[in-house]
Amino acid sequence: MPEERGLPSEQTNAGYNFFDPDLWLARVDGMVWLLRMTYDVIANTLDHLDGMTIRRCTQLLHGIGAGDFEHFVDAFEREPKELTYTELIAQIKKAEEVTDSAASLLASYLVSLLNRPELPSSAPEPQWAVDFPFELKQLLNLRTLCLMYIYFFTDMRELIVDSFADHKTAQTHPPLHIIRACTDHLAHDFEILQRAILQRQPIMNTKGEWAAGVLAKELIITDKLAMQALAPLGHLLSNPTILTFFSRETHIRHLPFSNRYIVVGLSHARVSTTYNEQHRTANKQQNLPAFELLAIPHEIGHYLYQQTQLSEDTGADGQTVQNNYPQWHEELFADLYGCLVAGPLAVLGMQALLATSDADELWLDDDAHPTPVVRPFILAEMLRVLGAKEAELAAAANLPNPERYRFAKAADSLDANWTAILRQWQLEPQNVRNGRPAQVKSSALGQEMNVAEKVKALTPVLEQFATRLLQNANFDLWPTDDNNALSAAIPWV
Repeated sequence: MPEERGLPSEQTNAGYNFFDPDLWLARVDGMVWLLRMTYDVIANTLDHLDGMTIRRCTQLLHGIGAGDFEHFVDAFEREPKELTYTELIAQIKKAEEVTDSAASLLASYLVSLLNRPELPSSAPEPQWAVDFPFELKQLLNLRTLCLMYIYFFTDMRELIVDSFADHKTAQTHPPLHIIRACTDHLAHDFEILQRAILQRQPIMNTKGEWAAGVLAKELIITDKLAMQALAPLGHLLSNPTILTFFSRETHIRHLPFSNRYIVVGLSHARVSTTYNEQHRTANKQQNLPAFELLAIPHEIGHYLYQQTQLSEDTGADGQTVQNNYPQWHEELFADLYGCLVAGPLAVLGMQALLATSDADELWLDDDAHPTPVVRPFILAEMLRVLGAKEAELAAAANLPNPERYRFAKAADSLDANWTAILRQWQLEPQNVRNGRPAQVKSSALGQEMNVAEKVKALTPVLEQFATRLLQNANFDLWPTDDNNALSAAIPWV
């Protein structure tokens, strides 16, 4: 009698075969309804938009990478007036025949515009005219991303079917845990897509008019802040697309199939623009600080760390840098990039986050993040390092020092502020100089942190990262004219 191999499909004493391929494919196919609903949501959102001419729409399509629409846009530019419907349809049919994926994905939106009784007006209603071309561009980016996910799911399902067949032939266990992990990740991504779309949807006001919602207006700001944050190093990336959305926590979401998209989630717990407008009107006071938004450059820094070679060592002190707290390097790089973009505000934002955290977590060492009790001191030191490296690089190139990072006094003030916060927690800063203690103790917990030692050990790492960032940074923002849908300008600022 042959030896029983004990495969799930061979077991006869089980009440139910939980490893049945049909069962698992049914679970995978349950994702189809989530995908369809997400696509319907973006289609419905686009249907409610107005205020866009066909000419402007094609320019936007060209601007987000639909290269095969170039002849389409050129045709408009050569015409003294808008093309007729017949000419438009002919151009779109020509565009649909090309193979460029971006053109193929976006052509149907142009078709939907032509199916309207009249072309949309070029002037949107006042309550909707916040930054219409930019809003439409972001929705088109979401639509493209949604379709890319649908294609990704189709390919993934084929691989799952093939995997079941191969394992059945080999009489081995299929990797069900991997299949479950893949579908879970995809489902989470589609939930994020839905949130990003729904938060941008127009809403109907009390007059029965479609208007931009509060979250949609705020996402204009956060999208553009993220673009501004990426601007210094954006030229190192290939056609990046930035999308923000509001979430339970601030984080950057990694997509499984594309490095082009930078998707940043921002905490709902924030001081909103709408609140500040109402607060200022009611109390005639200054705006409350939106510290939470200062995390945006930090999250962009994570993306740059992972997608560029800026963090790689090229100097003589390479071994020292490599051995000094390597588990912190990504967080240090992201913190430093935040300082490069936002200066002292990045340090203040980190202090705001940590000062409102659980005091018991100040000494927590989770390997990935610098210990909270010392982290703000490290960020303040980053300001000093940026200033010193900026001057050093300018002198080496025989150029005047641009002095973008003259923050020595600000760094001292930030150190003093964090030291004061530590005292409020009943901690004991020791040997304080220029606002920064050499050591911090907690008699109650029996803990001690040698701040001076930590900062000294990390300085070579900070210097290497700062040098690479400054050498590659371009501080000139892209044009901000009204016709540029990528404009970094926030409309009401």
